[in-house]
Amino acid sequence: MPIWPMFSRSSPPSVRRVEIIVVAVAAAALLILRGPLAALLPVALAAPAWYVSVALVHLDQNMRTVLAAVLLSLACGHVLTLLSRFRERLRIGDDRARAAGEAIRRARTSLVGTEIVLVVGSGALALANTPALAALGVALAVGVALLSLVCLTVLPLALHHLGTAVFWPAKPWRRGGRRPAATRLSNQVAARPVTVALASAVLLAGLGAPALVTHADYDAGSTTLHASLRGADGAVPTGAELTGFAARLRLIDGVGEIVPSGDRIELRLAPRPGTDVLDLINGPIRVEAARAAPDGTEAVVDGTAVRLAELRTATGDDLTTLLPLVALLVLLTLGFILRGMVVALLTGAAVLLGAGASLGVTSLIGGLTLPWPLPAVVLILSAAVGVGWTVLMVTRVREGVGAGLEQRTASALAVRYTAGPVVAGLLLTTVAAVSLAAGVPAFEGYGLAVAAGVFLPTAVVTTLLVPALVALSGRSVRARLAGGTRPWRDTGPAASGASGVLRRPRLSSAG
Repeated sequence: MPIWPMFSRSSPPSVRRVEIIVVAVAAAALLILRGPLAALLPVALAAPAWYVSVALVHLDQNMRTVLAAVLLSLACGHVLTLLSRFRERLRIGDDRARAAGEAIRRARTSLVGTEIVLVVGSGALALANTPALAALGVALAVGVALLSLVCLTVLPLALHHLGTAVFWPAKPWRRGGRRPAATRLSNQVAARPVTVALASAVLLAGLGAPALVTHADYDAGSTTLHASLRGADGAVPTGAELTGFAARLRLIDGVGEIVPSGDRIELRLAPRPGTDVLDLINGPIRVEAARAAPDGTEAVVDGTAVRLAELRTATGDDLTTLLPLVALLVLLTLGFILRGMVVALLTGAAVLLGAGASLGVTSLIGGLTLPWPLPAVVLILSAAVGVGWTVLMVTRVREGVGAGLEQRTASALAVRYTAGPVVAGLLLTTVAAVSLAAGVPAFEGYGLAVAAGVFLPTAVVTTLLVPALVALSGRSVRARLAGGTRPWRDTGPAASGASGVLRRPRLSSAG
């Protein structure tokens, strides 16, 4: 499946759609990172994972495009995380080799932790009754695992050999690293954590309210069904049995016309105004067709609308049974990664609240009726990106607590040094989301809705809600954050006060 030349007519449609996302994300990364090599790193990470995943797992064209958008978004997050660490180490005077080693050492826990959580969540998604979502879950688990492997091998080598050339022609490590907007935001989180946490939670709850009344549109389209009889042990039904079966089908409420066609009977539906076609199929059509079958035979009803009705039923079952299981597994995995269930509950609840708000914002802008599987795609994309940035934020707080800072100060530092990469990563994710909506015909016209739905709630969760909750947490959480911090403890210039990496921010006196 060739990527080059771009938009080749010989490329399959799914590859051409992925090419659109790749070009859009790479162009946006070039504008944000201002370096061609840095802009190509996310593509270099995500491409092998995507190719292997689609080779091992059968996905339809739409799900291949969704997989590419998710993997590219995660790769952008990994690259931005590592480059920000690398830039910090260069600023404090480390040479190229030491800066690369320290960057990957400090970023490794958040990157691997994110991948473990996502692999577990994707693996649970593989249990879905909906075939497309189950296949996407398997492909995501494979792709995320491969992305982690490539990230931990290719990125360190690239930084070690390229050094500061990865930023060329920009030289961001030579600037003072002032972050006025992030500093003001961190001051508010540290000085008024209660206000920030409550305001963020209320905002997310309000944004997520439309998700409670959002429903998927399965676009039944054709109202023509096909019914047939299947005899016991493969016996062929007689003509009399088919004639009697057709006569009984004609009496079913909602069936407008019966057209016999060989051993099959064509049913042309004529539902009453206001009647949902899929409800009609799942209810009277199937029940009455089963009753109309002669003794010793079984009625089989098929057609596009029938398959959509089955899809809606399977999706409803997944929503009520599988979604709680995925949430539970993610919380347990977060507890293992973050070494504390209280921290996992706080961060997990924040991520779930953000995912619900993402769906709410999408439906608020795009309409309360969204085409299937757009609601599932929004939830998966926002949850995956939200988990990644949240784990990074908590890891940053852990570094500060391990260095002896109070939780409020550590949370403020985490916001100060992570807000920039988070916003940049979310901007790249929104570009991927807009390209995804443009590349999938069923999602056409929903690009802005998906972009706003992913960006706004995730930014609020990562930069405001999670740091404020951690700042407010008690001694047990502080002990968990401080426990096992030796891998993140700085033994270089930062620990001795020569760097601004662990310097206490100036907190406002208000509140």
